[in-house]
Amino acid sequence: MRLVDDFEDYEILEEIARGGMGVVYKARHRTLNRVVALKMILSGRFASGDDVRRFRQEAEAAANLDHPGIVPIYDVGEHEGRHFFSMKYVEGGSLTGKLPELRKDSRKAAGLIADVARAIHHAHQRGILHRDLKPANILLDDSGSPLVSDLGLAKQIQSESDLTQTGAVVGTPAYMPPEQAAARKEITTAADIYSIGAILYEVLTGRPPHRADSPVQTMILAIEGEIARPRDLDGTVDRTLELICMKCLEKDPDRRYASAAALADDLTSWIEGGPVSVRPPSVGGVITQALISNFRTIIGAGIVGVIAGVFFAFCLSRMNNDGDVVANPPAVIYEMLPADIPVGRSLVFLSETRKQGIGVVLATLGSLGLLLFTGLTAALLTRPKPGSEALAIGSITSVMMSIALFTLHVGVGSVGGTHDEARRAIEMLASASIAESAGADKAREAVFDSYPGLEKVAPDKRANVLSYRVFYDGFFRVPTQMLAGMLVSLIICTLPVLLGTTFCSRLIHEGGGLWRVFPIYVEFMLLTILLGFLVFLQTIIPTLNPSSDVPEIGLANRFDRQAVVYTFMGFMAVAIYRRKLRWRSRLLLYAGFVAVCVFAF
Repeated sequence: MRLVDDFEDYEILEEIARGGMGVVYKARHRTLNRVVALKMILSGRFASGDDVRRFRQEAEAAANLDHPGIVPIYDVGEHEGRHFFSMKYVEGGSLTGKLPELRKDSRKAAGLIADVARAIHHAHQRGILHRDLKPANILLDDSGSPLVSDLGLAKQIQSESDLTQTGAVVGTPAYMPPEQAAARKEITTAADIYSIGAILYEVLTGRPPHRADSPVQTMILAIEGEIARPRDLDGTVDRTLELICMKCLEKDPDRRYASAAALADDLTSWIEGGPVSVRPPSVGGVITQALISNFRTIIGAGIVGVIAGVFFAFCLSRMNNDGDVVANPPAVIYEMLPADIPVGRSLVFLSETRKQGIGVVLATLGSLGLLLFTGLTAALLTRPKPGSEALAIGSITSVMMSIALFTLHVGVGSVGGTHDEARRAIEMLASASIAESAGADKAREAVFDSYPGLEKVAPDKRANVLSYRVFYDGFFRVPTQMLAGMLVSLIICTLPVLLGTTFCSRLIHEGGGLWRVFPIYVEFMLLTILLGFLVFLQTIIPTLNPSSDVPEIGLANRFDRQAVVYTFMGFMAVAIYRRKLRWRSRLLLYAGFVAVCVFAF
């Protein structure tokens, strides 16, 4: 039974495909005795003028392109009011049916997409945009080589054709770039590059970049939504291939590949193991993009950081002992010698008192708890996705925490500029100790006037107290010292909060409730905080203050032995983070760590 009547020199064999405007048949050209694909307008004799013009536009666009990667046109004509054109019959079917197979062979897939990109570049060079690239429009011949077909929505780049008016959306939503989904008039070659990237994305992940319940919702996602990185959906995807794919899928057309040929060159270079033009985004760029995309979570992360910083400063203000002035914090010195409290330190200074015993223990545990659980709290409240989003949330939380800590415990400045006066006071105090009686009394009165409260300090403590006051004044007032204080605050807060947020987000993403996440999280964080604390004590503090008497921490001062311990701890931290070891293996590692520490005593 014939699907349609045979006409002219064609014998209709079977229907191959049917779309919104046309229907394609497998047919035999009698005179040339060859099988062709015959496309006709679906509405036949009842086709409108616009349908006919669009149909002829497709035939003309394809006929003007002579490339092995584009299906060639053989004949264009009309028979009894039915418009048709014949083209090469491709027996291998479309790319749609080959996607599962290609997903298993990324090199073969990249080569196929590179061939498609070169064919599209050929069309672009001749001023033609495809505008409807998708797996169904890429046919495969007997050898598996791709041929681009279906130029029904093709458009001359410089054309102002009225067949597609501004405001009309054309194309397939799942593979449509944002500017095409928004029906912008200025559609460039970057639109086809996006569609090629969308096909590559589906090859890598098994799904298109955007998928929703309806075409309209899919177009909204294309305009407003974010695309999940392929490795977030399938961790086996090659990183470089992911970068190539995501460059094609940039929302901004100017950020995509400059040409389809450039895309093809990168894919070919990747297959051959050579360098590619794309580079991983910088850390700053990743964080910025994640924050822009998740603005609502910034406030929550910032609040968590500020609260943690305030409590951290509060705990540190109580981690001090009674005894010699040297062991006391700056607050004690300013209480002994009344003066303007540095701006920003009022809260801590007013509440800062010297505690012993249980108070010091609670403050120490509180500080450790804040370092341990601030990242966990930020991750649980904001629920960031693993990767750049979690990194961004951790960065905001740690920065806000360090700012609060610096403001309330280290200081952001002070009222007045009495550093030089304090230096002169030290000189007067020294003069008072060695001058004749009259001169000593005069110098002593002068320094007592400058620093009320000094007269109440025991004579043998005055020089010690005043020297520390001069030191703190200088620390609070000199910009370089303030920067050093901010740097220390960042070091203290950033590492544990960043690690905590990113690790917790990963644990949550992998599944499991809080009680399953909690033990492995605490184990990892305690290990990393201990490692950071040891390194900080052994290297940073002696460097900043060579004269300080840093207490021993149970390890020999030989660098090689310390290096063994730190390397072992780092290895354990990485093993826990990657979750490649079972609990028995971790117990063996800890036993080995104890043995290494014994060796390092």
